[in-house]
Amino acid sequence: MALEIEAKFHPEDERVWHELRSGTELGDFVVRPKGREKLVSSYLDTPDWSLFRAGVALRLRRKAGVPGCELTAKWTGSVNGSIHQREELTVALRRPPRLPIRRLPPPLETRLAATVAKRPLAPILVTRVDRALLSLFRRERLDSEIAEIALDRVVTHGANKRPTLQYAEIEVELRSGPPSTLQELATLLQARYSLTPEPTSKFELGLRALYRGVGHEARGEPSALCSIHMQHRQSLLRWQAADAALRLEFDAVTLCGLQQATKDAFFALLEHGEQEAANGLFAAIGALGRANLLLAAAEDPKSKLSPDKLAALRAQARRVVRRALGNSAYMRALIALERAVYGKDVPVPR
Repeated sequence: MALEIEAKFHPEDERVWHELRSGTELGDFVVRPKGREKLVSSYLDTPDWSLFRAGVALRLRRKAGVPGCELTAKWTGSVNGSIHQREELTVALRRPPRLPIRRLPPPLETRLAATVAKRPLAPILVTRVDRALLSLFRRERLDSEIAEIALDRVVTHGANKRPTLQYAEIEVELRSGPPSTLQELATLLQARYSLTPEPTSKFELGLRALYRGVGHEARGEPSALCSIHMQHRQSLLRWQAADAALRLEFDAVTLCGLQQATKDAFFALLEHGEQEAANGLFAAIGALGRANLLLAAAEDPKSKLSPDKLAALRAQARRVVRRALGNSAYMRALIALERAVYGKDVPVPR
């Protein structure tokens, strides 16, 4: 996982393009041309828009003339003026995957397994970006890049490939140094070129242009849900987070966390009348309980078992959990609670 910190702006005219691309100075900083890129990004989601509803954008990006591609998950973060901060996880792929994607590569699958729940991932939005790259250095340190500026011309379209939205955008991404450096750069750029801070990502801008119903109602934010649905939404999010935590690090704390989250989800399903899905969780809850006992025995400081037997108990606990989390009934329960919280309707094309 990495923390992406960048500033985003909407330019009012072409002046910033011409001046920055020719090389210039910004206060104590020097701007140098770095090259050009042509990018095609497909944003993927399940048929239920599960990632969008969980606050995740999953982007498959290809660069013209470069073999392979990148698959990146970006989580909802914070926006303060022009400054955006959010966690992201990128996996490099040797070749573009066949769409829809049926299984994510391991690092992403670990984090998103309980959100995707074995459903296919297909494009819901495509952006094509013509990007001019610039490097920023401090005048006294021309061998150390401080930040990268991207001058983007963006075209957004859906499955029909008909352009729906075209715009220009400037991104400044911090490469080294404290976040205050990015704020300093953003202030300099905004003052010189009368730039407008852009609080919205390319993904969100594209969705709003292409689809109806991508506001509070679709994402299930507080203003859109009644109190009981909000409680169950929190149960779902805790369940998904606990599942990811256990897959990332198997220990007594994460195991207990998932066991409790799964129990809470069981009762939430019953309150929604999802008896069959709730019944499907019995096996998972029981398996997590058995794994907890096995792990407790393996980590008992008073145990007189040999190290090999203790290791065997830990391995057995892992196997029990792996089977439980891969069970189709467990995945169906995740989907059932998600649909109970958000409904079955998804955003529709304009």
